[in-house]
Amino acid sequence: MTAEAGAGRREPLLLGIIGALIGIIVAMVIFGGGLGGGGLAGASVTPTAAGPSTEPSATLTAETSVPSAEATPAPSTDAPTQPPTAAPTATPAPTPAKTPKPTPTVNANPTIVSFEAPQQEDCTNATAGSVHLKWTIRNATGVTISIDGPGIFMEYPGLTNEVDLPYGCDFVNLQHTYTLRTVGGTDPAASITRTIKTRAPSITSFTVTKPDCPTDSGTVSVTMTYEIRAATGAELRIDGVLWATYNGKQVSVPVGYDCTQNDQEFVLTTTGGYGPAATTSIKKSKN
Repeated sequence: MTAEAGAGRREPLLLGIIGALIGIIVAMVIFGGGLGGGGLAGASVTPTAAGPSTEPSATLTAETSVPSAEATPAPSTDAPTQPPTAAPTATPAPTPAKTPKPTPTVNANPTIVSFEAPQQEDCTNATAGSVHLKWTIRNATGVTISIDGPGIFMEYPGLTNEVDLPYGCDFVNLQHTYTLRTVGGTDPAASITRTIKTRAPSITSFTVTKPDCPTDSGTVSVTMTYEIRAATGAELRIDGVLWATYNGKQVSVPVGYDCTQNDQEFVLTTTGGYGPAATTSIKKSKN
């Protein structure tokens, strides 16, 4: 073989290889694979049979991957949605501890629980000149009693007692005080004072019956009745003239009515009591 003949056979082969390479590059540009991206992986170029061909022949033996026509969505620029924040649960206020009640302090001081005495004394009764007192104490050993002042009249032991004490029936001094004071125990001592007054005279009831005058002359009998208190008797006046004086707290007696008078006034006044006398009147008519 001559050198010209060999050169003539190599020229078509080189042209085929160059054509195949150009085809590969074009395919890579069209499908975006890039030269380095492997867009046509496994592509092979099959040289044509030796012969006088002036066009390169190239066969793609590998399957070309075509990218999807749908564009990949761009990442969202919106801030990511935060999950809702749960409302904070209120923390219950702690229950305050109950303050224990303090133990009451026992009163150890002397105490007068009760002290009984009458409010008034009838100096015209059988018990005149005496009053009955009664008391109860605690935290002490006894009491003293003073009458009308600080001086001690008598001391009595024990927590409870009752006694009869003198009461002065006086036309001037119409009341007396009795002071009870504890002794023994822890100071201070307890004390209390009762004031008893002399009961003033009073008229509880007074009546005069209606006169029965047959004529306008003479005197007829009517009944006068009274009941008094804190006095020893009473006097009766008719039309201002003293008719009689009576003794006793309850009296019922006949008295005269002057039939020559259309009406008469009967006045009753207490006697023998302490303090101002009591008086009352009744007017009676014969008609």
